[in-house]
Amino acid sequence: MKKNVWGWLFALIFSISFVACSDHDDDGNDDLKKGNTYLGIKIAFPQEGQKIGGLRSDPTDYNPVGTFTGRTWLNTVDVYVLSADGVTLTGSQRYTADQIVYSLDPNGSAVVEPKEPFLTTAGDKVIYVIINNSRPLLTAMPTATDTMSIVGSGIADLASVVQNLDLVVMTGKSAVTNIAAGVSADDVKAGQNHVKLSAVRVASRAIVTTTAPTNVTTKAGVTIGTISNITYSVAQGGNGVYYIQDTTTYKTWGYDYISGSDYLTTATQYYDYSDLLNTTDAVPANPATASDPRAFLNLNGKFLLENTHLSGDPSTTGYRKGNTAYVLVRAIFTPATSAITDGGELTNGTFYVGETDNRIYSTTAAAQNASGGGTNPQDVRTYQGGKVLYYIWLNPDVITKPYNSPVIRNNIYHININSFQTFGFNWNPLNPGPDNPDPKPANPLEPPTTPILPNDPLSLDETYMTVDITVLDWTVHSFGIDL
Repeated sequence: MKKNVWGWLFALIFSISFVACSDHDDDGNDDLKKGNTYLGIKIAFPQEGQKIGGLRSDPTDYNPVGTFTGRTWLNTVDVYVLSADGVTLTGSQRYTADQIVYSLDPNGSAVVEPKEPFLTTAGDKVIYVIINNSRPLLTAMPTATDTMSIVGSGIADLASVVQNLDLVVMTGKSAVTNIAAGVSADDVKAGQNHVKLSAVRVASRAIVTTTAPTNVTTKAGVTIGTISNITYSVAQGGNGVYYIQDTTTYKTWGYDYISGSDYLTTATQYYDYSDLLNTTDAVPANPATASDPRAFLNLNGKFLLENTHLSGDPSTTGYRKGNTAYVLVRAIFTPATSAITDGGELTNGTFYVGETDNRIYSTTAAAQNASGGGTNPQDVRTYQGGKVLYYIWLNPDVITKPYNSPVIRNNIYHININSFQTFGFNWNPLNPGPDNPDPKPANPLEPPTTPILPNDPLSLDETYMTVDITVLDWTVHSFGIDL
């Protein structure tokens, strides 16, 4: 396929023109056999700075900072002509890159027109489009609850980066429009039978950067060690996305699921955890400068699918640790000599933390040696090789004490790590999959209780790091956090 790069915002304006007829998917589409007017498509990409209203996030949109002109790889455009009720498919056509003509309109906007339009019947119609769809043409209009699943295929089936361009599936649906009969190709060129609709990307994107100093300094100002080898993964985005976005309630796949005791057996029905296996993706330094504060948008980040629940106060919110999209930050923490309670040498970077006194030790025995500064009895957490873990919710309503964190399609969530303030968690219980690269340590003194419960609200009892978060229209959300 040809690749074509255009600067454009999170919404595409589609001007559907009714022109001539050629090469359709005729199976079961009687209208194509008795057409009485002409159908084609003209796709106009907005100029930089334009914005289509009504397509931001949901009403509880946190940390917004503006819009982003994206980078696009255009492979295919699928056009579906539907009955007035939007249910019955009466015609369809897939256009590939070599079947499209590219030009600029008088305003300087990129315009895409298929070389060969096609025939349809007159009357009230709805137009539905899917862009960059690698799957076969639909044979029926999807319902409001039909999903594009990534189970088994992964997020790359719907969103990926190709030669630094975004190859992302987009969908859109028009209002009911009356298509006049007997419109010729020349009439269409004169402006008859035009339909406008907008399309949005089905995926969201998480970009994580850091400006954190190497030293880990507590809120009391005490340096307890250093941090290094910072990597990240994204998890608990949906493993499916509705073909048609719900712009009334913003319900997404898995909206009603509340994680609880069934987490290990049920969460994978709704959420994707595959990126947790990517343990070496480094968190880059934030490239932002005074002259280019949004330079982070040049980073690829990671894609995920939307995930929302009922937003509310602590007593009504549907968001839980086990059903909300998160970023898992991994790092290596090296304790300062002065922070090791017993003053011992670490073996291969492994350190231990008393569950009762929360102090760092060089061995489990030291942690339970009361005469040497330890506490006896107490359980002891093992930080194998110095590995530490931190959780970040992608779109928290309040960064320091969140209860809601909706992730919605066509948004970019930027998280900047400002600082690390303590040593975080030692294993990840928010991974119900069969392969957990951050398992519970096989230490007999490990606390029997789980440090993170799936049914817990999002807020943590302790601040582990500080972050900034922002959100842009592509949409982008950005925030900073102290870990």
